[in-house]
Amino acid sequence: MPATTLEVVSNNGARHPIYNSIKRFSVDGLSDLIRVMMESVDDALFQLSDKVDNDRERNLYFEAMREIRLKRDALKRQFDEEMQRSFDRVLQGKNADSVDEDETELTLIEYDDLEDNIAISNMIARARPHFEDELFAVSKRLKLVLKRDTLEADINPLDPRAICDCFHTASELLETDIRVKLIFYKLFERYVIANLGHFYREVNELFVKKGVLPGFKADQERMKQATQFMANRIRNGSGAQLTNDHPSSGLIGNPTGGATYLTGGATYLTGGATEANLFATLQQAVAGSAQQGNLAPGSANYFSPAEFVSELGNLQGVALANQPLATIQPQDMRSATQQQLLAFREQNQHQFKTTDNQTIDVVSMLFDFFFDDDTLPAPIKVLIGRLQIPML
Repeated sequence: MPATTLEVVSNNGARHPIYNSIKRFSVDGLSDLIRVMMESVDDALFQLSDKVDNDRERNLYFEAMREIRLKRDALKRQFDEEMQRSFDRVLQGKNADSVDEDETELTLIEYDDLEDNIAISNMIARARPHFEDELFAVSKRLKLVLKRDTLEADINPLDPRAICDCFHTASELLETDIRVKLIFYKLFERYVIANLGHFYREVNELFVKKGVLPGFKADQERMKQATQFMANRIRNGSGAQLTNDHPSSGLIGNPTGGATYLTGGATYLTGGATEANLFATLQQAVAGSAQQGNLAPGSANYFSPAEFVSELGNLQGVALANQPLATIQPQDMRSATQQQLLAFREQNQHQFKTTDNQTIDVVSMLFDFFFDDDTLPAPIKVLIGRLQIPML
């Protein structure tokens, strides 16, 4: 369907028909999942009450069952209203955080509130990685419908965060112990969040029926974007500047007519190898390796694969590999590995094929992502860093 036929929301508040259809379908679908969850609450709390050995805790569960049973309809209705507001905020260019900032003041957080917020945050963090492809397709189609270049996860009304936040707000109607609320959240995660994959697929199917990106393949598009990002990271470096900064860097011939600057950390391709696709670049390198393999005997003394692996195996005796994790800083591990590989290149540069160098650089670039990830604990970074040479 041509983009001009998508009647996007205008400044006078007119609603987009496709967006409204998605909104109604989504609210109804999630409401059905909430209903199934509510039907399971009594059984879950009764089973828990049967396992405790004192009347106080048993009464707590029975009171919670009564509280949830009385407010079941109100909870479901509140969740539906919050989801609708979440969709409306997208049209208004707002998100939940901006609303909260306007209406609340900075206050000390009680321990129960902190535990409550952590439970919701952890639920969101667990949910997102499980539905990346489906959610990516939903976001892509929403952007087209809304004619927006970007749609941040915190604004997307169908992101796990928005869904969890809506449920979190609705659950404030409950006046019960934090332990019961945490159980309530677990049930929500089991019956609603765990079924988001199927829900997202149905939303994407509705988009397709409406003619929005019918041929879109999320996994292929995500792979393409990741590949282009990595290729651009290689391509955008300035080879001349890098060789000045690193006097020991070598310059080897490139079979495609360009040149490869060796810096010990990444490969910067210039000339004929500056393709927008990293796979294409590696294919060119493989083609060049095949040409090198066809040289006359004695014209080059390259490593065989077995010799290359054997030489790399000798690098694993580094002292850092045998030290306790707690005593090693990730950047020390990173620097030590880079220095090893740089020395390895210099000592054996006449026996390297182009693909040998580029393999080292691509793997080094991959591990750079791990070392630069602030969410990974230092010991985990060190453990991952120890895999770089074995992976090569």
